[in-house]
Amino acid sequence: MNQVAAEECPICWRTYSSALVPVTIVCGRTFCPECSTELRKCPLCRRRLQSGYTPVTNYSLLSLVNRLEEAGKKETKNQEVQTEYIAKVNAPQVVRRPVVEKSPGVLAMDVILKLSRVQQVLARSFAQNSNRRPN
Repeated sequence: MNQVAAEECPICWRTYSSALVPVTIVCGRTFCPECSTELRKCPLCRRRLQSGYTPVTNYSLLSLVNRLEEAGKKETKNQEVQTEYIAKVNAPQVVRRPVVEKSPGVLAMDVILKLSRVQQVLARSFAQNSNRRPN
């Protein structure tokens, strides 16, 4: 199964999404908005941040994140469609025989014939078992 890659904040490791928008600081590194507000310097390059600096939304990464989300949704949808198809293909086929209306006399004859066949099978079985018994 293929897994869609995800981009994460390097501080808190939360995955960026439409709800968790990535922001860029002065040095060009990207973090989540919550982590970026606490920074005095970049934890990766140690560049000092100016006080009062407002991080900027990283629209390039946000676009990539949105595409990854869509790809994940498509993959999930494709898996659901394939699962449904396989279930249909592998489902046991029910063979329905047409119902034939029979008169009560014909039904009675069918029952009598079936009972006579059962009696014949039982008689053969009894005969075979009686021949095997020692006297």
